[in-house]
Amino acid sequence: MKQLNVACITDANYKVPTLVLIQSILNHKDPDVFIDVFVLYTGLAAGELDLFYQFIELNQRDDFKVHLVEVPGSIIERNVQLYNKCHPKGHGVGVSTLIKFSLWQILSDIDDCLYLDTDIIAREDLYQIKEYFDAHNEDGTKLVGAAVIPYYFIDN
Repeated sequence: MKQLNVACITDANYKVPTLVLIQSILNHKDPDVFIDVFVLYTGLAAGELDLFYQFIELNQRDDFKVHLVEVPGSIIERNVQLYNKCHPKGHGVGVSTLIKFSLWQILSDIDDCLYLDTDIIAREDLYQIKEYFDAHNEDGTKLVGAAVIPYYFIDN
């Protein structure tokens, strides 16, 4: 079975959009693909975490798993300090945004992962994005990047 790792970051402000994103991934996944979704979170109260636990319980499947990963405070502190050092006047960047810079540390046991912002909805199977990047990675280097692949590129 093919496998896709997906990561997203949430906090108290984005818990509902995160659940909508995860549900949309589940609704459109290829049955031949196992998907691990890693929800990195910070600042969620116990009641807010319960929403995720309920979702996980209701959507248990053999080919889809959601993992809740609390981001260590030490990583958050370090990222905030580095950001403030580079941008002493600040630009209103939230803690959740800064966590993106440490995905490789937090998910160090994972070889590849598709990161998604939580304000999007998956409208098709996401495995095709992995296939696209794998097909265009002839030398086998690790790719890091963000991309939107419009349909006209995939079809042509």
